[in-house]
Amino acid sequence: LTPLMKQKLIALLAALGVTLDPNADETTTATALDTALANYTKEEKKEGASTANKEKAKTESAPEGMSAEVSAMRAEIEQMRKETVIAEATRAGKVIPLSAAAIKVTPLSAIIELADNATPGAVPLKKKTVDGKEVPLEIGAKPDALSAETLAMAASMGLSEADLKKYAAEG
Repeated sequence: LTPLMKQKLIALLAALGVTLDPNADETTTATALDTALANYTKEEKKEGASTANKEKAKTESAPEGMSAEVSAMRAEIEQMRKETVIAEATRAGKVIPLSAAAIKVTPLSAIIELADNATPGAVPLKKKTVDGKEVPLEIGAKPDALSAETLAMAASMGLSEADLKKYAAEG
């Protein structure tokens, strides 16, 4: 060891509660380092236990209302994250096969996996016009009126316009 490094080592050991003679040989220095390390490990364990006890005491002394409020906030945040995942999947044309009630009780991780594994484009996000061009669907737009040809075909099959609209809405 250089004299400067030996001074630094002596100062470090002193800070850790171990004294080392400046003229100590390598074996004595190694023993002093081992002692300092053992003391440091013991102190760390004591501090860890002390910190754990303090945290436990804080948790146990926390007001009941605060704990309930934190739980409510966590549930609300999880619900918002679920809604975000579902909204992103919907924008990609994916179908999440769960009802609103099922989504509430399904864990977030399961919803994320369903969304990730759903097929993009399963729901058409654009409609095709007569000339074959794709046009974005308008949210809340009314359905197209039935053409005279469609009505004539339905009449030939014994279906009324009301029947056609009724069964088209189900399919």
